[in-house]
Amino acid sequence: SSSDSLQAVARRCACISMHGFANFFPRSEPDVSLGDGNTLHKFGVADFHVPLVAYEIDALRTTDLDLSDGTDGTPDETGRALWPSSTLVVSLLLRFRLELGSMDVLELGSGSGFCGLVARRMARRVVFSDREPKMRELTRRNLQLQSPECGPPTDEVAAYGWAEGDVWPTERFGLVIASDVLYGPHSSVRTCQKELERFVHLLEHSLAPGGMVIIGHVERNCMARADLHEALQRRFVVQLLRADDCVSPELSSQPGNFGMKCSVVLLCTRAGEAVALDADL
Repeated sequence: SSSDSLQAVARRCACISMHGFANFFPRSEPDVSLGDGNTLHKFGVADFHVPLVAYEIDALRTTDLDLSDGTDGTPDETGRALWPSSTLVVSLLLRFRLELGSMDVLELGSGSGFCGLVARRMARRVVFSDREPKMRELTRRNLQLQSPECGPPTDEVAAYGWAEGDVWPTERFGLVIASDVLYGPHSSVRTCQKELERFVHLLEHSLAPGGMVIIGHVERNCMARADLHEALQRRFVVQLLRADDCVSPELSSQPGNFGMKCSVVLLCTRAGEAVALDADL
């Protein structure tokens, strides 16, 4: 049952060894630069073929391409790029592929939708969400690229978010994932506490009893990660995993893995449920 799968996932989070799992995702075909500034990637993720249109972050550093982070009132475009913490999130999704078969998954701040696209190859159902209309268009574009064997792209793409007045889901999910969705434009800027509170509240609101949250975070400055960790710990039991806990050091240092060693994953379960599960181990 779905409840049994959630229990199994939480147990594995508590006792699984996180070392020696080497699976950074190679391209099954060469990247193709598109005329709109995007790049078409064709990733080989375990035994899955995952085509994805997204901005190439190396191009953002070496060309005049720019993405607005939304801090000046413009739409937030950072979701157009595939950030390195997504590799860690997907690495953990692959560990839980058997349990995901009976679970519904919510991806917050989907952007290109990479993590959710991998999850939908294993999960019962995936709901993608992003408050930015252009990001939802990108998610739908990438859904259309997926192999017909994955089924028609009927997945819901919702406008959920954690800004004031944003829509929240009316259902709960066994797994909630979010990859690099909190961003500070400068190393001295701490994450807004109200934003953190709304984000963590949304996570708790969206999570089914016995469920789990997987958050990927690029550690651009230690204050932002510490602020996020502290906010999560007010409502969840949190396990921090670094890049080498999720993929091998050899693979995390490959070309194209910019920022991998600065990424972390935060695994979250509700405190009372974590105590009960520990008692069963």
